[in-house]
Amino acid sequence: MTPKQLDALTERWADTVALESTHRPLSYSEVGERSSQLATSLHGLGIRAGDTIGISVKDEIDHFLLTIALLLIGAAQTVVASHDPAAVRSQLTERLRISRVIDDKVLSSLLKKSTKNSARFERSASDESQGGLILKTSGTVSHAKLVPIPFTSLQTQADQHSFYTGARFLRLASIEHNNSKRHRLYCFLNGGTNLFRDIEDDALDFNYLQTSGCTRFDIARSHFASLLETRNERHLPPEIAITIAGSPLPTALRKQFQEEVTPNLSVRYGSTETGTIAIAFPSDHDIEGGVGLPLPGVEIEIDNAELSNSVGALRIRTPGMATHYLDASAHQMSAFDDGWFVPGDLGEVIDSGMLRLHGRTTEAFTLDGVNIFPREIESALLKNPVVKDVAVVKRESSNHDGIPVAFVVVNPRHEFDEFGLLSWARNEMGLASPRQIIALDNLPTSDQGKIDIKALYNQVNG
Repeated sequence: MTPKQLDALTERWADTVALESTHRPLSYSEVGERSSQLATSLHGLGIRAGDTIGISVKDEIDHFLLTIALLLIGAAQTVVASHDPAAVRSQLTERLRISRVIDDKVLSSLLKKSTKNSARFERSASDESQGGLILKTSGTVSHAKLVPIPFTSLQTQADQHSFYTGARFLRLASIEHNNSKRHRLYCFLNGGTNLFRDIEDDALDFNYLQTSGCTRFDIARSHFASLLETRNERHLPPEIAITIAGSPLPTALRKQFQEEVTPNLSVRYGSTETGTIAIAFPSDHDIEGGVGLPLPGVEIEIDNAELSNSVGALRIRTPGMATHYLDASAHQMSAFDDGWFVPGDLGEVIDSGMLRLHGRTTEAFTLDGVNIFPREIESALLKNPVVKDVAVVKRESSNHDGIPVAFVVVNPRHEFDEFGLLSWARNEMGLASPRQIIALDNLPTSDQGKIDIKALYNQVNG
């Protein structure tokens, strides 16, 4: 981001509130001025274009101002998350050769000094550095894959999210998480208002939702369940559009949510590497596994697998997508294939043009010659009124490729009978039915809101 680009943005939306917490609204003009002043102070510390800077700032508005300031300088930046263990933070710093980590204390001091200095940041005419984000994605906790997203790519992705224009946008997950940071930048680049709460946890706060004027609300699967459970106690304002990302929700749960919480529900499918791929809007929840039409400019190919005539491994190309990982193995880099990204998802494009997912390529297996798709077993089980939510994993076997095991959350209005549910599933699915069903109070989720399949897999495989 160049100073001219920031000036154009802040002049266009000058008096619009860009960042807002209970006691701290900042207009676009104020954000432009403060981030520019902060960039001058950072430059005075010796931070230059091309440097890699770590951000370990929990205060979300301050974190956002620092993000913009580093983009102005042309530095690469990554979150050295305050919630990560010290060993993980240290390893990330070493892997990326981070020259400086800025925490809340350092940033607070810089911001105080910056307000006393009216100097705006200026680049030399020859400096074309754009800066960018380095996002962490799947891998082990201690050795995540690192995805570089230059600012030009971020701007291109933001252009696909014009629905943020005029929105008052809230995400419960903090800005230290990948998607929160990226979508808050999308909102800012489209002239929307980012709302921040004055609490540090990600619990639902219905009073805040009712009084904040929020119009777009992004939630994780765990929050989705909470909204269903408390629907009779609190009501969301009808003007709030809710979007859920992560594990695609079964159709039965989407319909229940629309009937009992709000009809204004969307489901987003994307990845750290590509950004948003497709969105299922409120009228798009009739197809099991459907995640909507691909966004404009998104290309999808189906690698014709032997699993079925239409289902195969997805190959994705999106505007502004990443092209590589940093510090990656040859195996990890194979996900980038001649300009395409291979996310490891199984899917098909149906006649309407909608993208329909069938799970992960690593989740599919065979049992006695029958192709087993965990997502299809989940969809079938959700037809039974006993089942509120479900996830299916493979139990390893010395005699078979794998044996399907289902974890279910039981509808509180019904009693759990494993044998009865197994018999029902056998009649419904035949040989593809699960061989064991385990009841849980809730399905475990990752910090990104996805069902933690690995944890369930480890539970059945020891």
